[in-house]
Formats: sequence, C-alpha cells, structure tokens
Amino acid sequence: GIVIDVRSNYEWNSGHRNEALHYDWDSGDLQSESIKFDKTRTYYLYCASGLRSKKAMEFMKSIGFNNVINLGGYSNLK
Repeated sequence: GIVIDVRSNYEWNSGHRNEALHYDWDSGDLQSESIKFDKTRTYYLYCASGLRSKKAMEFMKSIGFNNVINLGGYSNLK
C-alpha cells in the first residue's frame, strides 16, 4: 500500500515516516492530487491526531476509493 502523511509542511519537516508521501490536507494538496491516484491501490493515511486523516479518508472514499485506511496520529506510528 501507499502511506500518505496529510499534515502541514511544518509538521512534515519536523519528522515523518520514511516511506510516506506528503499531501497537506489543509492546503488542499490531497484533494487536488488524489484524482490522479490509482483507485485499485490501498492507501494508509496519517496526520498528527487522526482527525485530518479521517477527513481525508472520508473524502477519498466519497470519490470512489475503496481501500483507504486511517492510521491515526503520527506519534502512534513512530
């Protein structure tokens, strides 16, 4: 699967999963870029606490992605 960090640039620069891609939810990066993603892949989303990644997951599911998982907060993934 593909791991995506939806936190801000500041949060990303303070530390992130090495395998993660970065698409800032609040800036609209994920919303504009996800239309190019392969809908047959599985996506694992995380943010700082799990709220933005939940919103991102719900958004992706609303546009036809079936395999999207909210991993929650980054501190839990370290």
